[in-house]
Amino acid sequence: MRWKTLGGRCIYRSEGIRIYDNLFFRWLTFDTRPIQTLINKWYPHRPELHYIKPLVFMAQQLPGDCCLLGLGGAGVAHVLAKPLNRFTITAVEMEAEIIHLASRYFQIDKRVNLSIVHQEASQYVRENHSVFRHVIVDLFNASSFPESCHNPEFFAHCKRLLMENGVLAVNLANQQEHKPIFDFIRRIFPGNTVVLPIPESANMVILAQKNETANTLTDFLKSTSHLKHLAWDPRWGCMAAIK
Repeated sequence: MRWKTLGGRCIYRSEGIRIYDNLFFRWLTFDTRPIQTLINKWYPHRPELHYIKPLVFMAQQLPGDCCLLGLGGAGVAHVLAKPLNRFTITAVEMEAEIIHLASRYFQIDKRVNLSIVHQEASQYVRENHSVFRHVIVDLFNASSFPESCHNPEFFAHCKRLLMENGVLAVNLANQQEHKPIFDFIRRIFPGNTVVLPIPESANMVILAQKNETANTLTDFLKSTSHLKHLAWDPRWGCMAAIK
């Protein structure tokens, strides 16, 4: 991925936020830490960061209304816009500055099926009563998963927002937080979690399905041509890789 950011120049700077640009790509960072969003300016629907394809996989396979917790530079929203063009994408973002930057620098005005809610994620899932086919959690500040969402109640509310057989997809970027958050999710979605480690990255994507019957998620993955392998790990349970 490093070649994509060669020759980058800073086009926006504020306290804790930087946006860079070169001929083909534009990217956003928090506190100069790893890239939060990277898009191809000419083809923004292409997933450019390694974790995005696994994160949106189930939404692409089983299209439906989607709640995206965390907008960032709209990398996930761009990838989902076409496969979910007959459905709505509701992006929830707590930072007004991020919403403004996504509009000014990351082309979200092109996405007619995207609506943005300016609200903190844990408050949104607690107070909202809409139902979604997919809830995608892509929340990360400069160093960690938000404290307000780092608890079982948050994921229980995410489950409540899902329709039956709906899927939760969670991106985790801090390795120290992988196991505690996974344990929350596994307790709330018993028998229906799959872990997708991300090659060449510290990220991990966790999938969980709202279904009282065990193993429905793994059964679906087995039925697709995109599954590379599926294995059982005593610590993590089902682990998979997709093409």
